[in-house]
Amino acid sequence: MATTTITAGKDAHTAPDLARAVALVLVPLALLLAFGRWAGAMVMAPGPWLGVDLAAFEAINTLPYTAVTAALFTVLNNPGFDYLVPVVALLAYCARKPDAKRRLGWAMAAVALAMGLNVVATWEVQRAGERERPFTVTASARTPVQACGSLLLSGMRDATTDVQSCDDPVQAGVLRGRDWRTVWEGYPSFPSGHMREVAALTVVLGAFWRAAGTVAVLYTIVVGFSRVLLGAHFPSDVLGGVIMGVLSGGTTLAVLAAAPRVGAAALERPRLRHAWHWLSSSHRPEARAARVLLIGAGMVAAGLVMAATPGAKNVLDLAGEVGGWIGV
Repeated sequence: MATTTITAGKDAHTAPDLARAVALVLVPLALLLAFGRWAGAMVMAPGPWLGVDLAAFEAINTLPYTAVTAALFTVLNNPGFDYLVPVVALLAYCARKPDAKRRLGWAMAAVALAMGLNVVATWEVQRAGERERPFTVTASARTPVQACGSLLLSGMRDATTDVQSCDDPVQAGVLRGRDWRTVWEGYPSFPSGHMREVAALTVVLGAFWRAAGTVAVLYTIVVGFSRVLLGAHFPSDVLGGVIMGVLSGGTTLAVLAAAPRVGAAALERPRLRHAWHWLSSSHRPEARAARVLLIGAGMVAAGLVMAATPGAKNVLDLAGEVGGWIGV
């Protein structure tokens, strides 16, 4: 039996090919949303595994305070740094290639889509409620206090530690600085936002730059360990964030793989091909206005994703904070 095609011609795309491309997008997307809803309900329900989770948290979080703790805080605690590392590596790699313009376009689209998918999946997670941070569950949890006017760690506190803000007068023997508990209390514990975004971004990075895959995995592991060591998350929060990020990254790669096929098939239809040519090439005022509107809609969508992603906002906050220190 002859294969049914969308249109005749040497570049025609078969209906089964397009169906497979769409299925490769829908399957990981469905898994991502299903995992989000299931995991959100699981962490809010009582069960014996919660005791194991808490014990694992306490074992890691109460490790002796060393220079490693201070270094992990300074380098990895602020999400701005964590996300910039894989993004900058990805864009730098693409910029060195002969077809840099095309690669950079696809890379930036992948980053935006992965972040957006993480936001949508997190909405599914939080249908069941918001999990409390570890330091609200156990008094022994240690969390960081950041030194005033720097990225350095001033010290670690527990439930009994007196902490003084940077605006208060200096008192001898009192830990002084930015108490990160007050920051983290505004966000649910599950899933770890650091791990959700880092895992998604490293999946994208590994797909574009295969040689960086091993380093990207090690980087993800170190970030995950630091989230528990610093008292921000339970181990299950970290694991949930990694799974969600991997599924978001995988869905993003499936969309990138399917987009050329679907786009080419769409352009084989005369009306769509004519509309695309008019939109992309026409110098008529109406076409220019349409392009401006589409660009504006894209910027609004990107802004909404950033507003819904605390880590993306932290990149801008960090830039402003560092700029203030150096007098920019």
